[in-house]
Amino acid sequence: MGDREFGKRLAEVFLNDSYNRIKNLEDALLNRDAKTSRREAHTLKSSSANVGGEIFSNLAKQIEKKCSDNDLDSAIELLPELKNQMEKLKLSLTRAFL
Repeated sequence: MGDREFGKRLAEVFLNDSYNRIKNLEDALLNRDAKTSRREAHTLKSSSANVGGEIFSNLAKQIEKKCSDNDLDSAIELLPELKNQMEKLKLSLTRAFL
């Protein structure tokens, strides 16, 4: 598999998985489930770093920390910006690979 094909496949997998994880994160936060919220934020942090989404990854890291501290209200406040950065990352990946 060539680099371009690998990048395309990686971008597709990341995007499909991330939208599901963002939804899971939002649901967990709204249900006051700090453990699940932290786990979803952690996974988003790591996977986005793997595709070059530094800003998105940093936001996910902040949410993960807030969930670890059981500060779910502050984590919820970061969701709109996380979603906004997801759209920017999607656009970047689409331009590069899709």
